[in-house]
Amino acid sequence: MLYFFPAAFTKGCTLEAHAFAEATEDFAKQGATVVGVTAGNVDRVAEFSKEECRSKFAVLADPGAKVAGLYKSLSSQGTFLHSDRSSYVITPDDKIVLSYTSQDPETHVSKTLDAVTAWHASAQ
Repeated sequence: MLYFFPAAFTKGCTLEAHAFAEATEDFAKQGATVVGVTAGNVDRVAEFSKEECRSKFAVLADPGAKVAGLYKSLSSQGTFLHSDRSSYVITPDDKIVLSYTSQDPETHVSKTLDAVTAWHASAQ
């Protein structure tokens, strides 16, 4: 499970990080790993991962939003490119079974966990 978020330590991103941290065990029970990616505040990603994600999952810096660009998860504010708030459920054979973009940080966990659960049930 891969999710992009705009910037570390912003209100929505912190809410979303807390929700994913709380759901990490639920994802693991379905065989999924959570990974967060941001192009914003890349110098604070390690701190954000430890404090807001509670060291429950990896958070990766994406300087220049190169990875976000590959997933077409880009947004901009003026000349500043950053990650859009998008989540992807990717199967072990690299198929994307869910691509979800919403500025509401509270919907991403339920949407992705539902997709992971459905995929896991169909893969059994």
